[in-house]
Amino acid sequence: MLNPKWLETFSTLVDTGSFTRTAERLYMTQPGVSQHVKKLEEALGETLIFREGKRFELTRAGIMLKAFIAEQEQLQARFLERMRNDDPHQGNLRLACSGAMAIKLYPQLLALQAQHPGLSVHLEAAPAERIRQMLMENQTDIGITTQKFDHPAIEETLLGQEALCVVVPATANISGDDFEAFPP
Repeated sequence: MLNPKWLETFSTLVDTGSFTRTAERLYMTQPGVSQHVKKLEEALGETLIFREGKRFELTRAGIMLKAFIAEQEQLQARFLERMRNDDPHQGNLRLACSGAMAIKLYPQLLALQAQHPGLSVHLEAAPAERIRQMLMENQTDIGITTQKFDHPAIEETLLGQEALCVVVPATANISGDDFEAFPP
């Protein structure tokens, strides 16, 4: 990656047409400006300017670098604009959870999409291990499971707790104290 400070120095040099004015604008010394240009030339393996006394002219590589810097500035401006205008109700959301949770969430997600037509939700019902795999491989944005993963790449937040009910036939004769009889 090219040093952004060197690129800024080169861009300012092209804009001002002067090593002295570039040094003044960037609060540098003239030798510092020359050093940045030299380091850029070394990094690129190309000569960027032809010097003629106090004047200079861009080489083909210098013209290409000038265009590259302009493209990067436009990319950055578009990115910053997107960041400022990022609408939380537009775009894609990938969610993975258990089948039971998917059944519970599905109507609410449909209502949310109806309210925000720019929002697209992909819901996948999957077992916990598949959800973990999807998170690790960036195939889903959010995973909801009953298992903790304890992995530094995954941020976990407790959503809540739900009572667990054991359903058995009435003839089973199991009292409330007999839960230890069931393996975990």
